[in-house]
Amino acid sequence: MTTHPLPPKHYVIGDSIAHGTAEALKWPGDYQDGRSYAIIAHTVIPHNLDVLVVSTLTNPQPKSHHDWLALEPSLVKIREGAGPKTKVVWILPSPKFRKERQVVIDFAHSHQDKIVSFVPGMDGIHPESYHHVATAVLASLSTA
Repeated sequence: MTTHPLPPKHYVIGDSIAHGTAEALKWPGDYQDGRSYAIIAHTVIPHNLDVLVVSTLTNPQPKSHHDWLALEPSLVKIREGAGPKTKVVWILPSPKFRKERQVVIDFAHSHQDKIVSFVPGMDGIHPESYHHVATAVLASLSTA
């Protein structure tokens, strides 16, 4: 008799920040260091998730001036892939990326999604602590 694994209920997608967050949460996911938000927008998201955590915000490609303008269409595609019943938590980019942060904040609020932020580490881009990001994700899910 073949048993099939249960589909995940919690999932993380994105870039290197998603990678660290998924490891800290011990949740499955689809992430790759350096992955651009345009590529993440094409991630196949499992059906019937309870929670989707997304970090997709600091790697525009091709890298050019004002690439952040393409961020919102990528967020739309990701949100549509998550489905209407899935709670989505967006991990904000480092404060270094002011415009991108505001795009994500506005988008998340318009969809009543959750957002979490983090204190940047030495490189100014990645979190000082993925444990703190994971804790913030879980705390955001416990609030109404």
